[in-house]
Amino acid sequence: MSFFSKMFSGSSETENSNQSEPFVQFGRYTDCNKTKEQIQAWDDSVKLFGEKKYLDSFETFFKYIGDSEQENVKWTRNSDRVDFEITQGSKIIKGYADDTKVAAETTIAKYEKLSVAFMRSLMNLNYTNLYTRFALKDDLICLKFNSKLIDASPNKMYFSLKELATKADKQDDILTAEFSSLKSVDTDHLLQISDAEKEVKYKYLVKWIEDAMARIKELDEDKFSGAISFILLKLSVKIDYLISPEGALLEDFLKMQRIYFAHDEKSGIEKNRNIIEEYDKIIQKPKEEITKDLYNVKATFAVVAPSNHKEVYEFILNEIENTTWYINNNYPDIVLVIYEYITAYCLSNFGLFKPSNQYFHLLMNVLNPDYFNELGFKTAYYNQENGQLNQSLIEQRIKEITNKGKAVYGKLEFNLTNLDYSSLQKFSFSYLNEITYLNFSIEA
Repeated sequence: MSFFSKMFSGSSETENSNQSEPFVQFGRYTDCNKTKEQIQAWDDSVKLFGEKKYLDSFETFFKYIGDSEQENVKWTRNSDRVDFEITQGSKIIKGYADDTKVAAETTIAKYEKLSVAFMRSLMNLNYTNLYTRFALKDDLICLKFNSKLIDASPNKMYFSLKELATKADKQDDILTAEFSSLKSVDTDHLLQISDAEKEVKYKYLVKWIEDAMARIKELDEDKFSGAISFILLKLSVKIDYLISPEGALLEDFLKMQRIYFAHDEKSGIEKNRNIIEEYDKIIQKPKEEITKDLYNVKATFAVVAPSNHKEVYEFILNEIENTTWYINNNYPDIVLVIYEYITAYCLSNFGLFKPSNQYFHLLMNVLNPDYFNELGFKTAYYNQENGQLNQSLIEQRIKEITNKGKAVYGKLEFNLTNLDYSSLQKFSFSYLNEITYLNFSIEA
């Protein structure tokens, strides 16, 4: 098995698989969903490149990074040239390979006149790039990559195009938000969601923030700084996964995570205050400014690296230890905050195997029945009015995930007898604990 087969043999799913349910995009794209045909395409691309059949190698390479469900990669082949187009979020990368070179670029923003401020920013960004460079073309800021044909191996192509695509998708939003003289360009391909879906997402974004701030005000910021941190971080990763903001709004939530996890001299209390200030800024934004960043996107490259199950279960077990004091001192809501933080963090920050993604998604559904119901999902796994969990529906969904997962991971089992349905808190613990025992071995 090749390096990339080992790396990407898992897959991830962020949408409800029930065809009778509405289509709603959850979370970020992950490229842990490579099929056997794609893995073979990678091996073929490497082989063809070694045989100096460069254009054949590039064409096969695009079969590897393409996702037929998303139609994120397009290419055409002539006798001596391959032209290609790659979609990554808000950006489309266009390029070609001929008999001497490979080149690709995308537009970042349009400017009215040159500015020392944004020029300095671009220069600093260029120092951080390994394969690409920011450049000016007419009245446009572009991000470019080029290479001699004989140097453009599949490995180099993958990491070069990934840097080009992911940096362009991120920096266009950051630069246009920071510099008023810059304007967005080439965004017609964005997938707009319905007004009804936007309304639900905006409603719950505001509601979850307001509910969190109200709970934080009830807690002593010194004695409960840890609990407050969990509330704030849970809220960030929850919104990231369930609402899936894009553009400047996404950067706002990622900034909060960077504030907390930064290796600096600030105390937890100070970091909490800084993050609360960021939430205040979001809640004060006009509704239109928030909803304009609620849309769907296609993507080709993941922003998080694939994770093995050991990383996931170690994270779960480490974070579960933080619930002990709150359980012993009767703070059940904080315990649930930590369980939901664990779940949403895994969905947002790990490149998960497809069954893992689906198991975690199910728990997010259980914990947020009102949100899923208002989005149009009819399967109710938890009744908030009487506090009852629907054991039969939950176990039916777990069996569906497990049975499909066994096609790839033959030893995959989820022990249903260990689930505790006596309360939402006990169920969440037993469910997360059972995830740590999953076996994702691939039988030869």
